[in-house]
Amino acid sequence: MKKTMAVLLVAAVTHPSVTGAQQTTPEWDPRGAVWCTYAITALLSEVQKTCLPDFKIAENTLADSLSKHHAFVRRNASETEKTLTAFAARQTALRAASCETLENEGWFSMIKDIEAKPAAYRADIDEILSVDRKPLWNPCL
Repeated sequence: MKKTMAVLLVAAVTHPSVTGAQQTTPEWDPRGAVWCTYAITALLSEVQKTCLPDFKIAENTLADSLSKHHAFVRRNASETEKTLTAFAARQTALRAASCETLENEGWFSMIKDIEAKPAAYRADIDEILSVDRKPLWNPCL
């Protein structure tokens, strides 16, 4: 879990707008911020598809994680399919960023870690999503 949290911390620091850092709600979830991990996972998935399409293990792992996050939010919040589709679109609006820029920001290393150790990433996400509860943004790393 420490490795995934470190990976997500880098994401939160390099792209605070993606992680919802602008959110001012003081609610805090000690089990993990589901909205935060959902946003970062969506972004990682888009980077992988755009820049590292041959990383099929990471692609499948991230797709599975997105599906689990989606199901978690649908079960535990009032968001509609339309709202979640819009949420995912906001998180993945990277088309203007070059792959070189994304690599320099550290996104490739995160995807390469997932490609190399998918079971560890899956275990970390499964742990975060293991208890049904209201999804929150905080602590967003």
